Amino acid sequence: MHAFDSDLRRTLRSLRRHPTYAIVVIATLAIGIGATTAIFSVVKGVLLSSLPYHEADRIIVASAEQPEDGIAGVTFRVVEWQAFREARSLVAVGGEYAIGLTLSGDGIEAERLEAAMVTPGYFEVFGTAPFLGQAFAEPDLANDDRLVILSHGFWTRRFGSDPDVVGQTLRLDQTAFTIAGVLPATFDPVTGAPDVYIPHSVGTEKWIGRWLTIYGRLAPRTDLTATAAELSAIMAQLGEREARTAGYQASLVPLKTRLVGDIETTLLALAGAVALVLLIAFANVANLSLVRAVSRERDVSVRLALGARRLHIARDALVESLVLALVGGAVGIGLATVLLRGLIALAPTSVPRLDAVHLDAGVLGLTLVLSIVVGLLFGMAPVGYAWRSASVAHLHRGSRRGGTLGGRTVLGALVAGEIALAFMVLIGAGLLFKSFERLRQAETGFESRQTIALGMSVPQASYPEEHQRSAFYRQLVDDVGTLPGVTAVAVGSNLPLGGRGSWLRARSESGLRAGREEWPPALQRVAGEGFFETLGIVVFEGRGFERADRGVDRRIVVVNQSLARQLWPGESAVGQRLTFRREPGADDWLDVIGVVADVKYQELSAEPEPQVYEFHDQHAWGEMYLFVQGSGGLQSIIGGVRGIVTRADPEVPIAEVTTLESVVGTAVAGPRFTVSLFAAFALVALTLAVAGIYGVLSYAVSQRRRELGIMMALGARRGRVIVLVLRRGLMLLVVGGAVGLVGALAGGRLLESLLYQVNPADAATIVGVAMVLALSVAAACLAPSLRASRVNPIEVLREE
Repeated sequence: MHAFDSDLRRTLRSLRRHPTYAIVVIATLAIGIGATTAIFSVVKGVLLSSLPYHEADRIIVASAEQPEDGIAGVTFRVVEWQAFREARSLVAVGGEYAIGLTLSGDGIEAERLEAAMVTPGYFEVFGTAPFLGQAFAEPDLANDDRLVILSHGFWTRRFGSDPDVVGQTLRLDQTAFTIAGVLPATFDPVTGAPDVYIPHSVGTEKWIGRWLTIYGRLAPRTDLTATAAELSAIMAQLGEREARTAGYQASLVPLKTRLVGDIETTLLALAGAVALVLLIAFANVANLSLVRAVSRERDVSVRLALGARRLHIARDALVESLVLALVGGAVGIGLATVLLRGLIALAPTSVPRLDAVHLDAGVLGLTLVLSIVVGLLFGMAPVGYAWRSASVAHLHRGSRRGGTLGGRTVLGALVAGEIALAFMVLIGAGLLFKSFERLRQAETGFESRQTIALGMSVPQASYPEEHQRSAFYRQLVDDVGTLPGVTAVAVGSNLPLGGRGSWLRARSESGLRAGREEWPPALQRVAGEGFFETLGIVVFEGRGFERADRGVDRRIVVVNQSLARQLWPGESAVGQRLTFRREPGADDWLDVIGVVADVKYQELSAEPEPQVYEFHDQHAWGEMYLFVQGSGGLQSIIGGVRGIVTRADPEVPIAEVTTLESVVGTAVAGPRFTVSLFAAFALVALTLAVAGIYGVLSYAVSQRRRELGIMMALGARRGRVIVLVLRRGLMLLVVGGAVGLVGALAGGRLLESLLYQVNPADAATIVGVAMVLALSVAAACLAPSLRASRVNPIEVLREE
């Protein structure tokens, strides 16, 4: 301890004499370790931490698919869930469907709640149960299906954590529901944040389509493959009796894969980028350590000549490195805390499980170990160098040589490695930036400027008939159209870029007559008059819905270009008829009156699906969006719409208010987040690499001062001296760039899934990045080369 204390005090004195060296090393390590710690915390919280459910690795998510028709990722019918309950591979199976419900009652303002319809067995799958009351069971549903289970947050907010809440009633969609239970605060919903849960059987007698998302808990010693085979066999048996199930099979994935699948590639790519930055930071510190070791050769030789032991010299170097590494790690933890808060605040909503992201003991322990390892590594490097090169013989060389050839070679190799790593990060950032720009400019199919979308739903109990619902929205459109500043208004069933929605299979009358078996799936949409004009959707053929269509006898639809090409290839779709029935009757045919542009309702990077728009007056839904296009202040328009809706029916709350510009912005939020982080890492990597090459060339110039002075005394021109230094930097650039290019091309495939219409080996991006790197390196070489050209040969010779 006495020896360590002595070494520590000697180290602190040495660092006080060379504060610039200490500050640069600490700052470099802090940047590398801080960024790594922050990104690893996100990766650990999102990807590595276990889900907050009992034996979460046994929970699976099922989807239905028809590989022959290219249909995948669709939900299930109720009869299929009922059949799955007999599966031996599952100890529990439950379904879920997200909906919205209107909370109302005496003396309270109507409020739109997030809700979920769930089947018996749903909570059992996740290993949870209400801590007050009980979950839904078959006997309860057989007697009375008007039950509701409250989330812990809603129970606290609405009922003040009343322990006697079970048995009380809640008015949802103007229907009295009896509170059956309250979920514990520890239950984390898989999707969304439902306020309440109601039985799947409420008002779904006519729901024969696919709407249930199925979750299951695997039996012990059962794998996904065997379970998927059993469920597919059950569906095949059911398909013999149920035509809507025929041809479908089950596909299973672990719950964690479903939750983090979309973001896993992004986080791993970011982790790879920050790992490269960390390596560059370590290479920079290694450079600084070796430069310091080379510059201290004479000092070490003097100490050896005076009788110092090599072990004591090595211990000094190790203590110094450990001190710098630990201080750099401590500063890095502080930087990581700030970075992590920023990451969580800026992360898009598509990143799951952000609540599990924090600097825990495991992350801090990793940072400590990393700091110690760094200290040992970069303490051993100069120790090894000094051990080999420093000797009493160095005293006889005087100042004529400032380091051995091996030392200069190692320094050059480290800088070339930095350039290679920086080149890889820069190419990745360039590819993502180009992809983001193309995504941002992608055609959405609709006009987003100055358009507001307001989501609302009329209660089923108050508007049980279609004509009542259509009358409400017709009057709403007419009234909103009179507001100052409103230029267009219409209703539509779905928000662009808001998700797929309902699928229908469409068959054309002409195809049926010709014996064609086409039966393509299409997204079902409902739209009112003026919808396409309000959203700026181009009508390529025919027309959209108009006021004159109110009350027409024939059922009319508008299709998009994708569906028109599939059902009527090479023909005009206007005037054709289609149906959604396998065996259509006379009233099941719909007349096509127009063909419109493809609108992206899913992701901005996905291809638009076939779509069919039904006229709202003929197929009125209760849950709709009101699209309002205006000029001037949008907030005043929103206030006017709220007043009109309240006067029309106080029981109809506006659940969502957004602009289409915000919708598009949300669609690109994920890619913007990724490219921003990559750009930041690329900037740090470039800065560190430039600093590294600047430091090496500056050191080389200072050590070759005598040689350069003699050259100039013998007649060498300044230009030749500048070229000599630049050539050294150029050589490092060429070697590092070549290695980095190979690495970037090999690793580019890892980014392929994150790119939109950009090749991972995009030549323009690589050339552009290479030019940026070359100019940066040239700038780093400029100052040392100019300094070399200003060496005064007379002063150098006088020193000798």
